Amino acid sequence: MTSRTRIIAGTVAALFSLEYVVGKTIMAARGELGMPGHPAPPEATEQFTGDIATAQLGNAALGLVTLVLALAFAQRWGRRVPRPVLAVGAVLSVLSGIAGAFVVVASLTGLREDHGQWGLDSLALTVVPLGAWVVLAAHALEDVRVPPPLTRAAFVAGAACAAYGGLKLQWALGGEFLLRETPLPPGARQELLDREPGAVATHWASVALALIGVALAVAMVRVPRTPRLLVVHLPAVLGVLMLARAGWGITSDLIGDRSYATNWDLALWSPFFAIWGAAWVLAARARRHAPRPTEPEARRCASPVWSSASS
Repeated sequence: MTSRTRIIAGTVAALFSLEYVVGKTIMAARGELGMPGHPAPPEATEQFTGDIATAQLGNAALGLVTLVLALAFAQRWGRRVPRPVLAVGAVLSVLSGIAGAFVVVASLTGLREDHGQWGLDSLALTVVPLGAWVVLAAHALEDVRVPPPLTRAAFVAGAACAAYGGLKLQWALGGEFLLRETPLPPGARQELLDREPGAVATHWASVALALIGVALAVAMVRVPRTPRLLVVHLPAVLGVLMLARAGWGITSDLIGDRSYATNWDLALWSPFFAIWGAAWVLAARARRHAPRPTEPEARRCASPVWSSASS
């Protein structure tokens, strides 16, 4: 992939991220949900129990992060950013874009509760930057040397933790992206939408657990002397539990009554947990069979110089 293609894709992604930041900032100033030209229905605003301005500014902050990430691909200073960091950010942006496109299409076709809120322009504002992020993700992954199985599996597991934690952070700050699509009973989903204190607390707890998961994935690759209980047994248990959740979800979705929530679980949540769990299991297996480094190798692996050079 040529550098010109990367610069064009990065610029396009940055412009659309800027549009998102400006739009969310405007809506925060107005105290409204949604985006300019497509405000949320009055009933959604009435049911929202959090601070709308804070929620919208939180969304704008996340958009600002993607703006900086996109500029890192298009500007020279981005060469100083480690390639794996750019790869993780681009992949997460692709996943977020796919989920956003699903939401808009579901709204346009009447499959979502907020039917009529979004328009064809919303679909264009979602699909175009998604294409740019796909190009950037492909470029970033090309720059990352093919790692061993342990690194690949831990990378996927850590990226899944970051994606899940970012989603939960957005909910904790008052956002509702994919919140109505959670595979929960109607009463439990309504508690999330009403921002009950207990529900908000679970969001923050999930953010903390996601950060621990990212640290665990890094330790599996970077810290050779970590106890096997943490880098082999714990990831294996997490992986099995996630695979069990995915299997149970898919089975219940197929044999039970089909609904809005079960359709989303079958299309998004259960496959996500299946991939996440498989990554943990594969990473644990690879770490278990990895050769134990000698003492000089352990010191070299733990040194900042080695870590930066190997990435």
